[in-house]
Amino acid sequence: MLEGQAGSANTLRERVGIELPDNEVAPAEDAEGNAYPTFEQHLYPGADGKFPTKLNDWETTVVTTELGRKSTVPWYRNPARAARSALRIAYQDEGGYWKSLQVDFPVISRKDDGSLAASIVDPHGDHLSDAKYKLRALADYAEQYGEEFLRIESVAKAGDLLRTLDLKHANVRDAVRAFEGGKFTALYESDAARDYR
Repeated sequence: MLEGQAGSANTLRERVGIELPDNEVAPAEDAEGNAYPTFEQHLYPGADGKFPTKLNDWETTVVTTELGRKSTVPWYRNPARAARSALRIAYQDEGGYWKSLQVDFPVISRKDDGSLAASIVDPHGDHLSDAKYKLRALADYAEQYGEEFLRIESVAKAGDLLRTLDLKHANVRDAVRAFEGGKFTALYESDAARDYR
């Protein structure tokens, strides 16, 4: 499920699908030969059942938290670039130009009735100049397509804790849209957020 196509300010958003490859080859180490950490239950596990990937501290906490949920089936490390295999959400930057947000982690869970449901879990820092436009785009996406997902959460560090904005809730989306500050950290410290666990 994704929306959008990046381009000029005149480009219209359109909904397109994810074209997942039959398999995915991931590097096991960095350029200096240091092995990447590996994680279980990825959509594209290696022969050992694990997937190597470089994650920052927030992302590592998110993946280990999601893997700790009994309901998690596979997870996917969404590509950082706007590839056909990426879940992409269109947003307009400060200049009105369309760009593409690639959320970090689509997660598939098994519900109590045995059916599968997708979630979006996106560790979202406010250090980038377009952070608020991306967060608002994720809120808009949750409003339009939220019924198709189990969860749509934006996660960020507030103090020593990771906190989450549950964008499936209208009051949280309203808080995101109304926020005019420079740093979104204040939103994660507010009553609109809760501890991520």
